[in-house]
Amino acid sequence: EALINLSVLYKAQGEMKKAVQYAEKALSIDKGNALLSEYLADLLASLDAKKALKYYNEVAQKDEKAKPSGSGSGSGGDPSSLFLMNNTGVMHYKRENYVKALSTFGQALKSGGEGSVYAYPIKYNIARTHEALGSLQKASDLYKELLKQVPGYLECTLRLAAVCFSMGYVDRSIKYCKEGLAKYKNNPECLAMLVWIYLTKKKGRDAHYYIKEMEKNCPGESDFTETAKGCVYLLSANMESRMGNKDGKFEKMLNNAMTTFKHAVSATPRNMFAAHGLGVCFALLGQSHIAKKIFDKILEAGKQDIKVVDMPEVWQNKASINLESGNYQDAWRSYMYCQNKFYGGVTGNVSIAHLMAQALNAAGKKDAATKLLLKAMHLAPTDLTLKYCLAVVLMGHAEQFIQAEMSYGDNYEQRVADLNYAQVRLSLSEFYITYLLDLKQQSKDEGVYVDLDLNRSRLAKLKKKITIMKSNVESKQKKAEEVDKAHKAQQEAYNEEAQIMDLENKAKEEQMRKKAEEKRVWEEELARKQAEKLAELQEKWTQKSNRVPRSSGKEKDASGGFIAPDQNEEAAAEPSPWEMGGFSDVEDDGGDKSDEDEEMAEVEAEGGSTKEKKKKYKAPTKRKLKRKEAGEDGKESKKAKILDDLEEDNEKDKGAQLRNILESDSD
Repeated sequence: EALINLSVLYKAQGEMKKAVQYAEKALSIDKGNALLSEYLADLLASLDAKKALKYYNEVAQKDEKAKPSGSGSGSGGDPSSLFLMNNTGVMHYKRENYVKALSTFGQALKSGGEGSVYAYPIKYNIARTHEALGSLQKASDLYKELLKQVPGYLECTLRLAAVCFSMGYVDRSIKYCKEGLAKYKNNPECLAMLVWIYLTKKKGRDAHYYIKEMEKNCPGESDFTETAKGCVYLLSANMESRMGNKDGKFEKMLNNAMTTFKHAVSATPRNMFAAHGLGVCFALLGQSHIAKKIFDKILEAGKQDIKVVDMPEVWQNKASINLESGNYQDAWRSYMYCQNKFYGGVTGNVSIAHLMAQALNAAGKKDAATKLLLKAMHLAPTDLTLKYCLAVVLMGHAEQFIQAEMSYGDNYEQRVADLNYAQVRLSLSEFYITYLLDLKQQSKDEGVYVDLDLNRSRLAKLKKKITIMKSNVESKQKKAEEVDKAHKAQQEAYNEEAQIMDLENKAKEEQMRKKAEEKRVWEEELARKQAEKLAELQEKWTQKSNRVPRSSGKEKDASGGFIAPDQNEEAAAEPSPWEMGGFSDVEDDGGDKSDEDEEMAEVEAEGGSTKEKKKKYKAPTKRKLKRKEAGEDGKESKKAKILDDLEEDNEKDKGAQLRNILESDSD
C-alpha cells in the first residue's frame, strides 16, 4: 500500500517514470491484483504502449478467469470490461497496428451494445482508426453519424474538420470549426484549428486575426500564440521574397519571426514547433549548418521523448537543405522517409513528391523525375505547380538528347529515335506551358485568382525556348543524316578497297602456288633425268669393268710373265661415272671445236699426243662452264684459277668417295 501511495503521489507531480517504478514494485509483491495491473497499464499508456498492452492483456485474462462458467464475454456489458477493451484497442492504435485496433474496438462495441452511453467513445475511436488507415470518406461518415447522436461532441467536430481539410474541402473544414466555436465560445482548440488552416493556405491576415482572439481570450495558450505569430511573420517574409524584397521588408519580417520564435523557445524549451520555425529562419538567412543542427536536435528529441510530436516538416526542411547544398541523394532519402512514415507512400503528399522530383531532376535522373511527377499529377490533377515542374523537367530531359553529338560509327537508328523522343518531350512541355500561359491571361482578363507564383513573361520565355529547342532538334536530325551518309560512303569505299586487296592477295597466292608447282615439276623431271643418266653410266661402267679387269700392277701374261702397268692405262683412263663430270650436261663430243683445238695445241706444245690428252681428259668444272657461256676468253685471273683448282680437288675427292662406296657395295 505504501508503494502504491508513492506511485500515486509521483503521478500527481507529473513524474510518470517514478510512478511506474513504484507501481511495478507493488505489483511484484501482489501479483494477482488486477486493479493494480490495470493502474500500471494506465500509467504506461503514455510512456510505452507495448508494455501497457501486455498488462491490459493480463488484466483481460484475469477477468475472463474470474467470470462464472457459462457467461459469455459479450454478455452483461460491464463498463470495466468495455474500458479495458477500449484501452487495449488504443494501445494497438498507438503501436500503429490499426487492423488489430479496429477489431478490438468492434468487439468492445458488440460487447457494450450500440445504444449504450459507453459506445460513443468507442465509435469515435473506430472513426479515428479508419482515418489512420486512409479511409477518409468512411471516417467522415462515422464522424457525421456520431455528431447526429451527440451534437456537442467537440473532438468529433474538430476531427471532421481535419478530415475535410485533408480531402481538399477547405471551406467545409472552416465551417465545422466555426460551428464548434459557436457552441463553445473562445474555445482554444477551435481557434487553434482555424489558425492552422489559414496558415496552411497562406492566408496570414485571417490567421493573425484568430491569433489575436486567442491572446485576448486564452491567456494560457501563450506557447501556441507565440509560435503561430512567428509563423505569420515567416509567411510574410516568404511572400516578400517572392515579390522581389522591396524596401528590405523580407529582412524585417524574418527578424521579427526569429525574435518571436526565440521568445517562445526560451519560455518553453520543449516547444518543438517554435524550434522548428527558428531553424527555418536560419535556413532562409543562408546559415544552413545552424538550421541543420536544430533539425537534428528536434529529431533526436522525438526519439528520446515519446511526448514530443513527430513533425514531417522537420524531415522535409532537412531534405530541402540537403537539396540546396547539392547532396541530392541525402535529400531524396529524407523525402522518401517522410513520405513513407507520415503519408503512406511515395506519392502520399503531392508537395513532397514535387520536391522529390526536384531532387531527382537535379541529380540528372530526368526519366525517374518525370515518372514521379506524372504519378503525382494523377493524384492532384488541378495542381498548377506540378504542371509547371513537369514541363521544366521534360525540357531538361529533351535537352540531354539534343546536346549529345553523333560521331562516325554511332548507331544512326538509335540517334534518330532519341531525337524523336526529345521532340515528343518538347511537344508535351509546350502543351503544359501554353495551358498555364492561357490560364494566366484568362485570370488577368477576368480577374480570377490563379495559384501559381509565376508571371506571364517567364512563361512566354519558356515557350520561346521550347520553339528554339524544336528547331535544334530538326537541325540535329539533318546533321545526323549527313553524318550517317558520310559514314556509309566511307564504309563502302573501305569495303571496296578491302575487296581489291583481297583479290590482289589471292592473285599473288595463286601465282606463287603456280611457280612452286612448276618448280616442283622441274625438280622432279631433273631428278628423273639424272637418275636415268646415272643408271646408264653405271651400266656402262659395269660392262667395262667386266670386260677389262682391274690391274694390280703384278699381273701375268700367257707366257707367265708380268704385264707392265702402263699397258692397262687405256682401260683405266676411262672416266668413272662417279666423278662429278659425269653429271655435267656437256658431253665429250658436244664441246666447242675451238676449245679442242686450243687443248690439242697445248698438248703438242708440251710434247704430248692427243691420245694421251684424251686419256688424261677431265670434265670441265661448273665455273668453267659459266665462263664459257658468258663468252670469256681463256685468260683467267689468279683468283679464278685458285677457285677452279679448289673445285677440281673437291670433285676428285667426291668421285673417290663414291667409287669406294660402290666397291664396298659390290663386295
